[in-house]
Amino acid sequence: MQQSSPLYEHLAIEIPKKDAVCHFHTHAASHIPEESKRELQTKVKEIGKNRDMFHLYNNIRDRKLHLDCFINGKEECYVIGKQMDMENGLIGI
Repeated sequence: MQQSSPLYEHLAIEIPKKDAVCHFHTHAASHIPEESKRELQTKVKEIGKNRDMFHLYNNIRDRKLHLDCFINGKEECYVIGKQMDMENGLIGI
């Protein structure tokens, strides 16, 4: 994540302030080293302090589907699904 953090911040800056930043990823996170996952979560929180942002993901903390919302600097986190298996994909909770 060390090399991609500046790019990530740059992309967030390029999006007009009137629009929310939406960051979506799923299985790719299972290939990210633990330290980089923590760095990504820290960067998401930093960006969310200054603008509206939605982070939809799994395979960072667990296999559940998470939605972290940052609206007006306030963070709200939800678990919105769980992964049963690779054949059945994600199902809602």
